[in-house]
Amino acid sequence: MIPKQQQKVAKRQRNKQASAQLKRTRESRFFAIAKERFVAVTRNSRTIAWTLLYLALGAAIPFAGYQVYSYMRTSPYFAIRTLELKGGHQLTSEQIQRYLRLDATPKPNILSVDPNRLVAALHEHPWIRTAKVKKRLPDRLIVSIEERRPAAYISLGRLYLVDQYGEVFKEVEPADDYNLPIITGFSRKDFKDETARLLARKEVKEALHLHRIFLQKKLGTWIALSEINIHRLLGFSFVTDDGVVIRLGRRELEKKLARLRAMYPVLRKKKRKLRAVFLNNRRHPERVLVRYSGMKSELQRPKGDPRETLEPQNVDVLTPELKRPTKRSTLRKRHRKRRRRRRKRTLSRLTAKKRTNDPGKTPTPEEPTLGSQKKPAKRGKQTPPVVKKKNKTKNLLETYKGILP
Repeated sequence: MIPKQQQKVAKRQRNKQASAQLKRTRESRFFAIAKERFVAVTRNSRTIAWTLLYLALGAAIPFAGYQVYSYMRTSPYFAIRTLELKGGHQLTSEQIQRYLRLDATPKPNILSVDPNRLVAALHEHPWIRTAKVKKRLPDRLIVSIEERRPAAYISLGRLYLVDQYGEVFKEVEPADDYNLPIITGFSRKDFKDETARLLARKEVKEALHLHRIFLQKKLGTWIALSEINIHRLLGFSFVTDDGVVIRLGRRELEKKLARLRAMYPVLRKKKRKLRAVFLNNRRHPERVLVRYSGMKSELQRPKGDPRETLEPQNVDVLTPELKRPTKRSTLRKRHRKRRRRRRKRTLSRLTAKKRTNDPGKTPTPEEPTLGSQKKPAKRGKQTPPVVKKKNKTKNLLETYKGILP
């Protein structure tokens, strides 16, 4: 071939190869871009699909759970069949079940019962101090309570029960028959406001502590305690079934009860009936004052009367009168008597002075003299000398006659 023709053929072949190469490069770029776009789209679609799936499951699961829970709340399989009571002495599980209205038909579902409401209802019961409620699936309810134990009665116009913490919690009913003492000395006014209630509760707790000491000393074998009186001034006092009053005061109560335990059997051996025992002497706390029936008071006893003593315990036994606060009318009467006595004394002094100034004059019967003046009456039942009203003014005028200007 001619070299020119060969060159043309070679050139054509080179062009074809170059065009084919360009075509291949263009196709490769297109497919690469398309592939990248397809991969991105598939990735986004997967994300959207998973997101939609999650949303569907999130909406379906609570709905299914609600449907299951509503079915369980109405299902008889979860009905309360047993109530377990812990800490109950006075109350039983049947009583608690009736009080909470869990014995109704159909029986309530354990899932529909609110434990907080049950606890609030139990706290309103007079015998329950604290309470806890727990659920045990499928049909068991556990109730733990702390009961109030009656420690004494208290008189507030009516009889109420007092627990071991000094709290008044229940009015006495015919079924509440306990061998407990009665705490007296309070009224309803002492339990109205919060401050008065705290003070009264403190004194009631002291009385209960005193009763515990009484039981620890085993004084119940000798003394049948019936009443514990609390007085603001006199303190604590015991009253027995026989009517014997035992005054204790407020100080050194344990020592006083120990002394009472040592001497009370000896006092009961006396032939006379015991009426009162006084252990509240502040100046001499070691002394014990005793009163028997048929004995006169210390004020009416003659002088030199021997006082009875108990040698083994070295205790002085006296019979004092209970001092009551004097009335104003009584104080006024005493004051009038004192003024009358002073007037009579001044009159006697004036007449004696006049007689010394006039030695020749003899005293007339109407003029009072020093010898005729009676002594002031002693305190007690002795009545003052009677003076007639008619001669009283005349005697006074004649007495002052010649003395006054």
